[in-house]
Amino acid sequence: MSFLLPDSEKRSPIASKALLLCGFIAARQHSLLSTIISKSVMIYLHENDMSCKALAIDLCSRGFSIWQHYVDSMEMLRSLFNLATSATKESISAQNVGPQARQAVLHIVTNNTGIFMTTLSLDILHPHSLEHRKSVMQLVAFLIRKVGWIFLSSTKSNFPDPFSFRNLLSYTPIFQSLWRRW
Repeated sequence: MSFLLPDSEKRSPIASKALLLCGFIAARQHSLLSTIISKSVMIYLHENDMSCKALAIDLCSRGFSIWQHYVDSMEMLRSLFNLATSATKESISAQNVGPQARQAVLHIVTNNTGIFMTTLSLDILHPHSLEHRKSVMQLVAFLIRKVGWIFLSSTKSNFPDPFSFRNLLSYTPIFQSLWRRW
């Protein structure tokens, strides 16, 4: 049984308001509505409508620890990575979701460091494309500026074997310079 709306109705203002209200409830009382809301959040993250994306980013930030159990959390993080780094100077507008996505990423990295670092490490070591690697490295530079020592200490703790950590550093020269700096 699916409670997801048909494509013609999911872009309506009422549907967005309903998702916002249900998302807040589900973030507080995760046993209620979590499966339905988490799937809707994922759908809204991939919409072309900026207000839908902004709503999904807000709900991801507030309820990631809940949503991660009901959807592909790595895919949710990758969507946020993409939104956080895809804004260009030409696309800056009132509806730019880049800053909101970056704040959501900061919130997730401080509260869900394990899944965040796992996703980031996999994306650095095995990027889908050169553009994806560039996006991830932009995110790494942003995180170093915002939460540098927390980020780097958790990076090192994810690689208890010094050889595997050095191996990661050899793939990414930017990590080498950042690690030496800290």
